[in-house]
Amino acid sequence: MRRTVFVLLLSILAVAAASYAQDAKATLPIRKDHPRILFNADQLPAIRQKVAGPFAKEYAQMKALADKRVDEVLAEDFIEKAVEQQPTKKGKPWDGLEEIGLLWHLTKDERYKQAGLRLHELLMKRSELTIAAVREQGRQAQLAIRNRLQHTGPLYLSYDLFHDVLDEPTRQKSVELGIEIIRLKRKSYWMLDPRRLDIFHAPGNIGKDLLGFYGDTVTKEEVEAMNDLANYFDDTIHAKYLPGFAAKAAHRGGWNECFQCMCMTLSHEMPFWWCWRNGTTAEEHRMYTTNPLFTGMANWIVYNVMDWRREKPENTAVPVGGKAPNHIGLNGTYWTVPLSRDPVGAWFIKQVSRQSWYPPPLWERILVEEPGIPEVKPEELPETAIFEGWGWVSMRSDWTADGVFAHVTCGLTGQAEPADLDDTSFIIYHKGLLAIDGIKPAADAKNTDPYSRQTLGHNTITVLDPDEVLRGNHCYQYTWRPNPFPVNDGGQSWKGLGERNYAKTSAGLDFPEVRGPSHMARLGWITGYQTSPRYDYTCMDGTKCYSEKKMKHFTRQFVFLKPNCFVVFDRVVSTKPEFRKRWHLHCQNEPTIDGRLVHADHEGGRLYCEPLLPEKATLKKVQGARLEQADGTYVIPEGWKDSPTDTWRLDVGPSEARTDDVFLHVLQAVDAGQPRTFTSRKIERDGKIGVEVTVGERRFEVLFAGEGDPTGHISVTDNGKAIADRDFPTRIEDTYALWKDDPRFKMWMTDDRFRYVIRPADRKRFGR
Repeated sequence: MRRTVFVLLLSILAVAAASYAQDAKATLPIRKDHPRILFNADQLPAIRQKVAGPFAKEYAQMKALADKRVDEVLAEDFIEKAVEQQPTKKGKPWDGLEEIGLLWHLTKDERYKQAGLRLHELLMKRSELTIAAVREQGRQAQLAIRNRLQHTGPLYLSYDLFHDVLDEPTRQKSVELGIEIIRLKRKSYWMLDPRRLDIFHAPGNIGKDLLGFYGDTVTKEEVEAMNDLANYFDDTIHAKYLPGFAAKAAHRGGWNECFQCMCMTLSHEMPFWWCWRNGTTAEEHRMYTTNPLFTGMANWIVYNVMDWRREKPENTAVPVGGKAPNHIGLNGTYWTVPLSRDPVGAWFIKQVSRQSWYPPPLWERILVEEPGIPEVKPEELPETAIFEGWGWVSMRSDWTADGVFAHVTCGLTGQAEPADLDDTSFIIYHKGLLAIDGIKPAADAKNTDPYSRQTLGHNTITVLDPDEVLRGNHCYQYTWRPNPFPVNDGGQSWKGLGERNYAKTSAGLDFPEVRGPSHMARLGWITGYQTSPRYDYTCMDGTKCYSEKKMKHFTRQFVFLKPNCFVVFDRVVSTKPEFRKRWHLHCQNEPTIDGRLVHADHEGGRLYCEPLLPEKATLKKVQGARLEQADGTYVIPEGWKDSPTDTWRLDVGPSEARTDDVFLHVLQAVDAGQPRTFTSRKIERDGKIGVEVTVGERRFEVLFAGEGDPTGHISVTDNGKAIADRDFPTRIEDTYALWKDDPRFKMWMTDDRFRYVIRPADRKRFGR
């Protein structure tokens, strides 16, 4: 993330606590004229063209509704009735403000002006009542004060929209009230410490107030307060939080995790940044086309929806760890597309109806949506992408409805949503979710039951130390206290709220991952990655995800043999041989075990799983949230009694107790009811262990190191002709260099529509 954004947020939040005195030197690039929040004077000609052309229907509908609202607002008793009225889902006392303000600037109709002035008078009175009430309640009633502030109404917006027709005393009184509201927000939105501003919410909650009132008369005392706050932010936010957030979005196509929650994308962050574009001068706008916060959002969502051919594709969004894109991205992308002019986002926002979130108001459609932005459809994109900062890899055979999709995760676990302890887990999709994410229904992105959040509820490894006490992160549990898990499942564990972890991305950014209400934590790592048209390779180190008292080493190497086979190789070294190891695979429906071959159907797909190692493995199928006991039986623990019971799990374990174990599995996704089309045999060569997989005339030979660093080798022959023969990388190769023979390759490297998809270094290297 570029320095521009650091300074920008620093300045915004500093001013939020204290505005400038009249004679203070202006430091923010905010326009001096009004309006400047929803639109500015320079944009009005283009808006007039939109309402006369592609949005003529929406404009007519908006005008009809606004005219009706004007009659209500101009009624003699309107303010008396609305001044104490509480906002509801059906409406707010200040409804119509945006529409009436827009119509006033487009038409200069006096009725819109008079209605706008009445709404501004209402918001001034509501602000006065809020200020008086807060002063009476004091700072002990934080929640009540916060709710009161949220329900006061946008005085900043009515001031901005009708600034030029307010008389001078009203302007001065409005600014006085607005500055006091900003102060109260600063004190109450972030608990009892007025210095601890929340970097997530501040732009959305205070930034638009700033845009409305910036540059008007305030006291010099507030300048001193602003300087104090600026020093605090420079030390805390600028030096710690923001560099960490930037590291997660270090690559093109990355995703900035810290702004992932729906409340950020819908209510706070993205609408604010859209308003910031309207209210600032041109030199501030470059960040919208250079910062992955704006350019990477649509890429992340598009790559992590499994099947775009579904009637509701958002229902097939990756549900790993409670971080599904269908929960957190749609509205954010809606706002970022006009900022970054992102071609992937321009396609995406037309695919998923915003009605599933909330019906977009007509004024919003007219002002935000911009027809004519070039689009990129999924079938034009590379099929595989890594999101290194996030710790995700999403891959598919193709973008058709018959394609096979797979996803692995191993990385950051901190976010506003509860995080699963699921590092190294994977999912597989083909005409239905086949290797599912724990016990959750296939199309359900929610992740609330304890079993689904613990490691046993995912497709990874457990190692049981019977004396271990497992813990989750701060929002993993039912309270903010670091409670232990209700069940010891042998899985991963949070390392303690006081511990600090350190991370380094390939961008070269070292940063302490600060813990707290919005902490991050990185325990697992993707250490090797490579993509090609014939296979995708990911190596994950999950050692530190588990307690060092039970786990010495755990790496998973995941190979997608295109179009529909997978090889999963796990090396697990425990501290004691008696610590029971299990390999887990979850299915929606009951699996069939036929000797060493397992299969399970769901919807239109079937998944085959063949365990090749351990040599004498035990295979058991388990329904629901059941825990294996010492005698091999399964029970539903008290702590999991409310978890769903309709999904199934395959448990694979060694027949003998030892510290060092190796798991090797071959999986294949085919149509439901169909036989497998692969054959496999275990191979050993030059100290390496692996498998030969044959599908039709194509043969894959995949070898892995049995000890030492997790290295490997792959060779591919087609009709006896060698088409690939290389070692797996021991680092992340985030490049499409091996795709040079793909007919789309030249387009990726030269077409400007792919500037946010392909890393600039690749476009520079291969675009000549």
